[in-house]
Amino acid sequence: MPARLAVIGGGAAGLAAAYYALRAGLEVSVLEASPRFGGKIFSLVGDGFVVESGPDSLPATPEVLELAGELGLEPLSPQPSPNPLYLVHRGQTLALPDVPPAQLPWAIGPLLSPAGRLRLALERLVGKPAEADEGLEPLIRRRFGDQAWALLARPFSHAVYGAPPEDLSVRSAFAALWHHEPEPSTPPAGPVSFAGGMGSWVNALLRCLAGKVQGGVGLEVVAISREGEVWQVYTPRGKLEAEAVILATSAQRAARILRPIYPQATALLNQVPTLSVATVSLAFHEEGLPPLPGHQVILDESYQAESFLWASRRWPGRAPEGFQLVRVNWAGERARLGDADLTRLSQIELERFGGGRRMPKPLASWPFRLGTIPVYRVGHGRRVEAIESAMDRMPGVFTAGLGLKGLSLADSLREGRRAVGRVLNYLALLPNPSSS
Repeated sequence: MPARLAVIGGGAAGLAAAYYALRAGLEVSVLEASPRFGGKIFSLVGDGFVVESGPDSLPATPEVLELAGELGLEPLSPQPSPNPLYLVHRGQTLALPDVPPAQLPWAIGPLLSPAGRLRLALERLVGKPAEADEGLEPLIRRRFGDQAWALLARPFSHAVYGAPPEDLSVRSAFAALWHHEPEPSTPPAGPVSFAGGMGSWVNALLRCLAGKVQGGVGLEVVAISREGEVWQVYTPRGKLEAEAVILATSAQRAARILRPIYPQATALLNQVPTLSVATVSLAFHEEGLPPLPGHQVILDESYQAESFLWASRRWPGRAPEGFQLVRVNWAGERARLGDADLTRLSQIELERFGGGRRMPKPLASWPFRLGTIPVYRVGHGRRVEAIESAMDRMPGVFTAGLGLKGLSLADSLREGRRAVGRVLNYLALLPNPSSS
């Protein structure tokens, strides 16, 4: 009889963990508290539109492409654009270099004044900080100058879903920048999606798991406890037993689960700062819309929204011919507004971007509140180390990142797979895991 694994959380990391655990021969249960699998990934398909609630792509890393092939998914590349990314900066809409965020400081010379370019050229003479971590604002000002910071603050914020950029941990959020890498050590992985949206990724994983895993949705885990070598996993509908457990949830949900048995870990997990995020997608007749540059426009601090994504310009098949699908991204307190208020504010922001010209009435709108994401402030690495050290004191319980080691779907896939590797190593040391 195979060893049993309980995966708590059915988002991207949890489903990836279940997939790799099943492939390794474990008996797997997936327990998801919400009414559906997928976490922040959800694609609404109908009437010729493909509307994404959250992530609209994932990086085409070798691991992502390998799993996509195993799932029978054909990656979809963005539509060609000479300048896919723009920035509204002091009333101007500027085309940003098409490079990863961590390489932007070395690529923005043409957008700076002569004095700013001279300051940028001196960057190679600036030494490394004395501290083990540094905030994004002091690092950019120290190494690249004040003008570079004024231009880059919003793009860096947008790269981490709207988190305040001033005290972001460079070491945790932008490792290449921390290690002084003006050129990426490996070619950057471009974005890919799928014809039916990112929901195709979730659906393909669920088809592989169907009939082979236990559990389901609407199963909130309220506590776990250990009896001998076996973990008891409790839900309002009863309990199940497993030799190993993977926590593939947010840090806050993991804290609630562990509170009865491990208050120290709960305290550490609750210290992780978070940020609320939301999106509003709107469908328009193409006629009457202002020019939509590139694929995405990052907005400066004079706007309330974080950015605009021209979804049907970025990806083929996202809207019927003659229509455009536009998404407005929100972060912070405004992301908690009600549907009507958030939709109205989104239209106001679009009208302002169009020079005050009244936008055509949207044919439909889809607001999505996506909960929270962790914010990687200075000292994040030390906090993660403390959490991992605390979790090491719970034999048989492992985490799939908890969103603390990267925010992309590729990061979730990697952490889910790594968690399964740690589970297998642990089970190999048990006297007889299959008979527990």
